[in-house]
Amino acid sequence: LGTVAQASGIPTGALIEGPTANANGTFVRWANGTQICLVSANLGSVVARGAGTFADAYRTVETNFDWPAIFAAGTAPFAIGVGRVPAASINDADRLVSATIRNPDRTTARQCQVVRLSAATTVQDGWIDIIAIGRWF
Repeated sequence: LGTVAQASGIPTGALIEGPTANANGTFVRWANGTQICLVSANLGSVVARGAGTFADAYRTVETNFDWPAIFAAGTAPFAIGVGRVPAASINDADRLVSATIRNPDRTTARQCQVVRLSAATTVQDGWIDIIAIGRWF
């Protein structure tokens, strides 16, 4: 463990760097160029937008997140988000949520939202957990 580095595409330094946490989340880098970033955030009320219908589902406001470490120039990571609401909810309809991420790029997860997949009107915070996998060089 230590700082990974590369020179002209040849790995130098440690085999694994991290996990390293900063204000934007956590990341791990490997000497082969692989990078994984983790972000977890509260997006506010899951009924902030929408009407609770199929065509206009309840959802949080859209939020952008900077990755805790930038991915390589000319690349975009594979990113997936999982939506959740507080475990204190006892109603299945309240807990039925999903997450969306649109157009993640090398620096930012864009237009992230938590979407309620039911017409339940309970006001709860929607949380998103994102994992992004890509290259740091």
